[in-house]
Amino acid sequence: MGERQINFRQLKRLLERYRYALHDPVKNSISLSKWTTRTVGLFKKTTLTELQNVWSIGYPGERHEVGVGLIKKVRERCGLTADDGVDSQTFYDEEAVVDGFVVRYSKALRRLARK
Repeated sequence: MGERQINFRQLKRLLERYRYALHDPVKNSISLSKWTTRTVGLFKKTTLTELQNVWSIGYPGERHEVGVGLIKKVRERCGLTADDGVDSQTFYDEEAVVDGFVVRYSKALRRLARK
């Protein structure tokens, strides 16, 4: 099946399923972080959930397409490859594929709906 082209909004949604976040866009880059949970305290245990920075990637905007090469690198950095137990079919769910099609061809679909 392999990698497929999606936009940054879809990538963000897919990564959230694995506890990763694309956040804090600054100029033309965005942070990629993992949500981590740790317990602190000796007598009174407290659970802290925080973002741990993984990488910073180029970010032209949420509607722009993510290159296949960048998707591969993101999946490698996040441990979401087939070797890690997450094959392409698992990573890309059917809903994201349909959503990407609708977003990409929305103008044409609207024109066809009017006829």
